[in-house]
Amino acid sequence: MPGKTVGVCSLFVGFVGATLLTAGMATSYWSKDGTGLWKDCYHNGCRAVQATVVISTVFGIVHALILLYHVVQQVGPDTRRIIMSAFTCALLTVIFGVASITVYAVKLEADHPSFYGWSFALALAGIGIIFLNIFFIVLEGGNQRAAGAYSSI
Repeated sequence: MPGKTVGVCSLFVGFVGATLLTAGMATSYWSKDGTGLWKDCYHNGCRAVQATVVISTVFGIVHALILLYHVVQQVGPDTRRIIMSAFTCALLTVIFGVASITVYAVKLEADHPSFYGWSFALALAGIGIIFLNIFFIVLEGGNQRAAGAYSSI
């Protein structure tokens, strides 16, 4: 069933994307002297990044759970609502991830530019994969509309 295949692909790329984003953002703030985002965080830029990392992680987890429910249940009337919920969570994950990276780049990158490069790349890869997931969700929404149009003929 094409819809189920797209749902599985969405779940996989959404989970990988959210994981990469979370890993990249959560690990990018430890400096070589042992301080970092979670240990010694007193200034406003650091607190803003803490908040966006936590929020994007929560949305990423909710997004993966919604998609998992969609793949397991494959329920008819609820499908559009589930897809839109997953789409919203994926979009919010991206928005908060971008916000986190922006604050990080402006406030923290200047302090340790070489140390954070790989984590920054990880987070960008996570955001890219979540964008791919949004594409899968939109594709699935198109499949659902097409199926509804054909069934009404």
